[in-house]
Amino acid sequence: MNPTILLVDDDDCFKRLIERTISHSRLKLSLQYVWNGQEAMSYLSRSDNFKDEARHPFPSLVLLDLKMPCVNGFEVLQWRSTQPELKELPFVVLTSSDLQQDKDRALELGADHYFVKPMSLDELKAIVVTVDALCGKQTRN
Repeated sequence: MNPTILLVDDDDCFKRLIERTISHSRLKLSLQYVWNGQEAMSYLSRSDNFKDEARHPFPSLVLLDLKMPCVNGFEVLQWRSTQPELKELPFVVLTSSDLQQDKDRALELGADHYFVKPMSLDELKAIVVTVDALCGKQTRN
């Protein structure tokens, strides 16, 4: 079974770009997608519409945007710190914010890595390859 990435981002165009990048890179990753932090917390806690593990497999890694409606990425990271069962699950922030204060805060709240959304496809491919390596490391543990 391929490692699953949970992409938490409110930008549908970025979702499609990630899907295409994974496909063109020929990486063996499965992508699940939610629109905001509230849905991410429901997905990870297996509540609401995400109880079916066959349709919504537990991820090997979470790709998390910071700037979203309802519940933002910082709030998801804060929530994660109260969920002992998510301690080992890598959270990678992938956001448009290049502010040092956002990076510092995300890392303080437990993000494992912080990337600014790239301006080129080559940069995005490099990030996706890094994410694939992190997923592989997670599945070997």
